[in-house]
Amino acid sequence: MRHGRALGDAVLRGRITARQRKLVTVAVSRVNACARCTLVHERWALHAGVTADELRALDLADPNGLGARSRAAVAYATARTEDRFRRPAPADVTATARASLTRREIDAVDAVARAMTLANLTASTAELALARLRRPAPASGT
Repeated sequence: MRHGRALGDAVLRGRITARQRKLVTVAVSRVNACARCTLVHERWALHAGVTADELRALDLADPNGLGARSRAAVAYATARTEDRFRRPAPADVTATARASLTRREIDAVDAVARAMTLANLTASTAELALARLRRPAPASGT
């Protein structure tokens, strides 16, 4: 329930900016190795005002290519996603997030990262299932 409320806060109530949300979705889809999702979210990020330089900064893991708040949001979301949300983010990442973002913003970033991970895994599973269905059946030996 808490994650659903935080996601609603992130998307509907603007707890984080559209730009930050899009940077988080791109970073998370990259962590999850969902190439098609990454491509779509990169396009949406550009429409939301993220610059090509900021996307390159994500590519290069260049901490200076993003503002402090966006950098904290992306680092927090990335750390949580890499660990599959099993444990809290590392202390240094959490401390940076707390210094740059409010508790509600951190909750919103976490909720967006969780939702993106679920969407990425769902899309990847669906793609794999479709690929298997499209493969020709093996020839029978009889």
